Amino acid sequence: AGLPTNAVHVKSQSLAQIDQLVAAFVAGGPASAVQVKGWNTQQWLRFLNGLPRQLPAARLAELDAALNLSGSTNAYARSAWLELAIANRYDPALPSLQQFATTVGRGLFIRPLFSGLMAQGEWGQPIARDLFARARSTYHPAVASGVEKIIAQP
Repeated sequence: AGLPTNAVHVKSQSLAQIDQLVAAFVAGGPASAVQVKGWNTQQWLRFLNGLPRQLPAARLAELDAALNLSGSTNAYARSAWLELAIANRYDPALPSLQQFATTVGRGLFIRPLFSGLMAQGEWGQPIARDLFARARSTYHPAVASGVEKIIAQP
C-alpha cells in the first residue's frame, strides 16, 4: 500500500526456493532434503520463520538433527529456532536455550525468547525466571531492564 503503480516489484529467486523448501517440509517432506550449505542469514530466517508455529516434537527433532539448529553459530538462525522450540514447549532445545541466553546478550535475540517463555505459562515462566537469574549479570543494563519487565508480567 502506498507504492506508486510504476514501482518495481523485486522478486527473489533465492527466497522463492526457500519458500518451496518450507512448503515441502510442511507437506511431510524430510528435513534432510533441506540443503542449507552456503545459506545466508536471510535464507535461514525465511525458512525458520516460514515454518508453522506449531509442529510436533518429532518434526522438531528431525529439523534439529538434520540442520543442527541447536548448535547453530548464526545467532539469528539460532534465535529463530529457539523461538519455534519455545512455542512448542520442546524440552530437548532447553540446553541450547540456556547456553545461548547466557552467552549472547543482544536484546534483539534475547527479549523474544523471554517473551516466548513467559507466554508459555506454567511451562515457560519458571524457565524464564531461572534463566534470567543466571544470565542477568552478563546482560547490558538496558537489556537486563527490558527482560526484567518481561518476566515481571504475570
